[in-house]
Amino acid sequence: MEWSELETKCAACRGCALWQTRTNLVFGTGSRTASLMFVGEAPGEQEDLSGIPFVGAAGQLLDKYLEAVGIAREEVYIANILKCRPPRNRDPQDAEHEIGGRAGPQAAGAVKGGHDGVGPAVDAVFLHVALFVGFQGAVAVFPGQQIDFADGLL
Repeated sequence: MEWSELETKCAACRGCALWQTRTNLVFGTGSRTASLMFVGEAPGEQEDLSGIPFVGAAGQLLDKYLEAVGIAREEVYIANILKCRPPRNRDPQDAEHEIGGRAGPQAAGAVKGGHDGVGPAVDAVFLHVALFVGFQGAVAVFPGQQIDFADGLL
């Protein structure tokens, strides 16, 4: 699937009610040939206003971490599982995660797509590593898996 087609498909998604309250679709940003991808759970207020993922407080922290290891933000791909902000930044409901997982297993069975968007994006990026940011993001991508936070392992 071409990037423009994927973005159009995400913009047209009406699988859950989140599209009704979004200001902007928050598709993804960065290098579409990246070998490193960061995936969050859902856009926050700043992301919804700008249409760009990880521009709020978490994004500023991510930028500092990337700078510390000598990686420019433009060298990685950054996206969220969901492309629409849940109202008042609440946790996505189970049904929204279910809709977000419709793309099915992607990237060697490890990644599920948000509104049919992240999984195909992971497939489209020449990916070596995907980092899922936050507990809810990890749970949404790896349902039913025991997540051991002490070791950071699944």
